[in-house]
Amino acid sequence: MKIRQKELKDQPWIDKILNERWAGEGKVVVHGEIFDARSLPALIAGEQEGLATYEIRRTNDAVRAELITLDAITANQGHRHGLD
Repeated sequence: MKIRQKELKDQPWIDKILNERWAGEGKVVVHGEIFDARSLPALIAGEQEGLATYEIRRTNDAVRAELITLDAITANQGHRHGLD
């Protein structure tokens, strides 16, 4: 399954998924901070079969990534790699 960065053409689909699954018009609370997941960087799996939104924060001494949302659109469609 191919994973790619979101493109402008994906935004209506991203808005729909996040609004349906996360309520609050795409707003998500993580560690007490409110994120508008619709405006975050995102990865798209396959032909819109999965969505992951994330935030990357850079400080003087570190780079930190936080997964904000993770959605499998169709259940049980993932791929196993070396998990036997």
